[in-house]
Amino acid sequence: MSISARRTWVALFMVLAIISGVLMPPPKSAHAQEIIPITQGRVTWGIYESWRSYVGTQAATVSGGVEVLPSGEYSWPIESGTYDPESKTLTVKTKGQVRFTQYKQPDGTYQLDSTYKNVEVIISPTTQEIRLDYVGNSRSTGQLEEKSGTYATLNISDANPKTENNATTWERIPTFQASLIDLYPQGTPIDPVSIEYQGPGGKPSTSRPELPGGIPVLSPNQTWVSNTQDEQPFVTFASPKNDLLHVIEYSKITSEVPELTLRHIKASTMEEIASEPLPVSKSTSARFAYDPETESVFYGDFSLGANRAGLSNIDIKRAHYNPETKQTQVSTVATLTDDPDYRRIGSIVWDPHENELVVAIDTGTNNPKKIGFVYLDGEDWNETIAPLNLESRRIGEQQPFMLSPSMFTSESFQPMNIIPMGDGVYVAALGGTYQTAGSTKRKGMPAFLLERAGKQTFATPIAGTTPSKQALLGTAYSIAQLIDDKHVLLSTADLFYGDLQVVTVEDDEAEAGEEFTLPNWENTAAYAATFDPTSGFQYVLGRDKALYVLRDGAHIHRYQFPDTSNAGLSPQPTFPLTVSSDGSVVFQVTDPETKNAGLRRFELLGTSPSFTASPESTTINLGRASEGSVTLSAEATKTDLASTRHWQVKRAGESSFVDINGETGDEFTAKVTAADNGAQFRAVERTKRGDVVSDTATITVTGAPAVTQHPKDITVVPGEQAAFSASFASHPPATKIVWQRYSNGFWADISLDDDTTVATNDTTSVLTLSKASSDMHSVRVRAHAVNDAGDIFTSPATLTVKQTGNSGETPTPPKARSVKDAKMRWAFNDELQHRPPAGGVNYLSADISDGTEATYSANNGDVAIKIVNGDSVASPTWKTKADFLGTENAQQVVELSGGRGSINPDGSATIEWEGSMSLNYYGGLAVFSITNPRLVISADGTGELRGDLSGYETDRTALTKLPLQPREDVQIATFKSVHIDESGSLTVSPEFAGREIEVPEGHRPQNRSVAGWGAWPQEFVDFQFKTGLSSYWYSSGGSSDSAKVPHPITFGFGTTSDEGSTTTPDPAPEPPTPSPSESSDVPAWLRILGGTLAVLSSVISALSLVGMLLLNAYPDLRKHLPSIGLN
Repeated sequence: MSISARRTWVALFMVLAIISGVLMPPPKSAHAQEIIPITQGRVTWGIYESWRSYVGTQAATVSGGVEVLPSGEYSWPIESGTYDPESKTLTVKTKGQVRFTQYKQPDGTYQLDSTYKNVEVIISPTTQEIRLDYVGNSRSTGQLEEKSGTYATLNISDANPKTENNATTWERIPTFQASLIDLYPQGTPIDPVSIEYQGPGGKPSTSRPELPGGIPVLSPNQTWVSNTQDEQPFVTFASPKNDLLHVIEYSKITSEVPELTLRHIKASTMEEIASEPLPVSKSTSARFAYDPETESVFYGDFSLGANRAGLSNIDIKRAHYNPETKQTQVSTVATLTDDPDYRRIGSIVWDPHENELVVAIDTGTNNPKKIGFVYLDGEDWNETIAPLNLESRRIGEQQPFMLSPSMFTSESFQPMNIIPMGDGVYVAALGGTYQTAGSTKRKGMPAFLLERAGKQTFATPIAGTTPSKQALLGTAYSIAQLIDDKHVLLSTADLFYGDLQVVTVEDDEAEAGEEFTLPNWENTAAYAATFDPTSGFQYVLGRDKALYVLRDGAHIHRYQFPDTSNAGLSPQPTFPLTVSSDGSVVFQVTDPETKNAGLRRFELLGTSPSFTASPESTTINLGRASEGSVTLSAEATKTDLASTRHWQVKRAGESSFVDINGETGDEFTAKVTAADNGAQFRAVERTKRGDVVSDTATITVTGAPAVTQHPKDITVVPGEQAAFSASFASHPPATKIVWQRYSNGFWADISLDDDTTVATNDTTSVLTLSKASSDMHSVRVRAHAVNDAGDIFTSPATLTVKQTGNSGETPTPPKARSVKDAKMRWAFNDELQHRPPAGGVNYLSADISDGTEATYSANNGDVAIKIVNGDSVASPTWKTKADFLGTENAQQVVELSGGRGSINPDGSATIEWEGSMSLNYYGGLAVFSITNPRLVISADGTGELRGDLSGYETDRTALTKLPLQPREDVQIATFKSVHIDESGSLTVSPEFAGREIEVPEGHRPQNRSVAGWGAWPQEFVDFQFKTGLSSYWYSSGGSSDSAKVPHPITFGFGTTSDEGSTTTPDPAPEPPTPSPSESSDVPAWLRILGGTLAVLSSVISALSLVGMLLLNAYPDLRKHLPSIGLN
């Protein structure tokens, strides 16, 4: 091979292009580039548009140089920063702050008070985030809190900075809420961030290499370099018990003056310890064997006839190395008996099972083919001659055959063709093709199972081991390599023909597996193969110079290391490949400086972890809720390679996965919104060498449509066209989008005609009024989208029709509607409907109650208690208050009437009732009351029910009731998407699922892992911590958690009129109109209040009531009573 051709195949060792994600970290530059300071620039970030919309523009105050942009976003001045050109790390720190204040209190403080300051943006290979200082009232406690840290994470995978004239710009980097404060669920997409500054820039590499699970992680390490540029200049043996490699370096192997040198190398450092020439007095060939027990290498020294024909005077020499003295002793252990048929030594093999040396010698005979087999006892070196006579019938032929070419490979290369398997049995891939008498077709020889019996060696063909792909001149397996104690890998030396095959040997029988090819068209042969008995990994050096990892004969990974030699595609196998005692892999490489052949050690760092269970794809239906949660889980085996658990997400439209901050467990609960439909999640085991990733789980989010664009206010003059547009994200797709107009206090569908049209596609709907008129002035419209999971309304938009100078018309603004007899009906939750464990009843009563008969009432003013069972409605008495128990579908409800208030043109409303209702638990032991409830609906469709609370604290020792300090104006329930329809009725489902609350020490903690976990509002639950009923209002992990979910509340608004006018009230308010799917003779509110009995509450609660009864009868028991609670 020419020097230029050889250089074509030389890989530069210092540039490891790809190591399947297992790269050695690059060395630090001796002259690292200087870090560049940044002093000018701005960061554009609006925190979150939804938040700004919620608090209103008037609630924000900026200072310290922060500016409000026309878009409503904030521009933060950069005070300082740095850019590292080497790692492309950018850090910018801003100055100034944005403060939001709302709901001013009498003492001058604000119920909502949040300040964002010291905003810092970091973009580096490992970190992409916004950090800041936050001061504000906690949403959960209302107390002032100060926090500093990561407020948001960035996804820069699809963002690319631009630098022109030394000015760098990052445009609108996607940003996601982190967990610093509980403003929005972690992972919620918030406002993107943009950066502009004076100075250079660049995008850091954030990708981490990915590792397959369960593979050996190898790292390139030390190299030993020989003194030759020959293609296959040595044979290598690794000591299984010493930190040692034996290398036989040879040159001019088939000349009259062959040179052999035995070198001993420390395997862990690749340092040469000792070397000595191996004496050859006559001739030799590349035939070597190794006994690991005695650290001995064997070779032949023999006489040859002309043209290397004829073989005689065969001396078998042994080079024994002493690791302690580092000395080598060479001796002749045997001189073989001459045979005139001997032509060349085909193979020398050490059999560790039988403790003997096997010498296979090719002959020039045919029909039968004779192969000389000589067995030398490893103790006394006595010779046993047991030739193999291979007859036609042994290979399934009836006619005599002739071999061409002969068996065994070139004398210039070390063969691997006879593998000892124990009990005197060998697997042999001797190669060679043959043709039978009278035929011109050549066939490949099969592999054989050899067995010695006395003075004869017998060969049994291994079925199925003639390669199915046959070249014109035939193809046979000529390489056999042990890949573990029971398996031998067979391959050919033919390019393009023949695949690989694994033979299994058990109980002196051999069975061939299916043919296979390593994942590259070049790999129809293997340069070398070996295995690690400790880890069980099998290694194959492919013809494409890549190292393939197998387990149980199946390919699991490919390492592309630098070129294994300076040869092309056609050198003769086998190449040096071995596993040292510490599991490191050693094979032949090319030194980039000298171009000499060498050996390199690839250190085994450990086995990568592997996932035994991956997260599963799932579907969540949000209904009309804005968010929900899914719990994903994954399990991985831990190995000797240290790893940490992480979770990652890739949302729809993103190109790469990003870490989710703080999630490091086997389970991960993701809060999801409609925007997360199609998001992919996966678990990661992170090692220093790369990430092992689980299978990906895709989250499908269904639910009511979500508004992506609300209609905007429009101003026109009479006769002009007005077009309102609304867009929705909907999965499943919206089945209907209709437009509504607000009139006389209610929303009604708009009738379409030639002048009023609606055009709708999958996501967008446009309402067009072809000619606006003056009577349309101040008309408010909205869009209503419906799909199979629910519906949603947009925010209203107002049409302003400017009057021309001569119109003379004055528009009449819409008026608020007065409500004079509103009704409310509620069954609270299933917990109230259950029988207490110790008997008795949980019951409702009108007015303030202390839990006794004297204060019981079913009717008081505008408050009434009813027992409802289908069409039956009854007023209970003290004696019949428990009649609903044991009757299927019967429930007790509270009904309030006489509510007064107003419904405003913007859809907001406030309704108040007078009177009290009491909830009596454990037959009246634990009691609290709600007085003067008030319904508040905001223009954005959110709402709440508030009221005054009073009740009793139950002493846990004395089991007595102590009056509690009443609390005024407490939030009892919250709800969303509240829209009063034109029938004047409203049904709302109070929020529960996913609400987090703070629970004081000494009470049952909130369980946030059970399905449907949640809570009633914090203010309401805080009061219940005193009544002893706290855990009845949040998920605590008990069997009755599902009974704590609030029932829907039904409102009827009765008589309404424009404020300032009078209206004759309706004779009686009508219940809500039943839906088409329900029976029309059953009131809707009764069906809504219907439910099923759930499981019993708590045994501890039963003991509380029983204890009180026992104490009444036996007062002396009180001193023996332990402290117990009611919930």
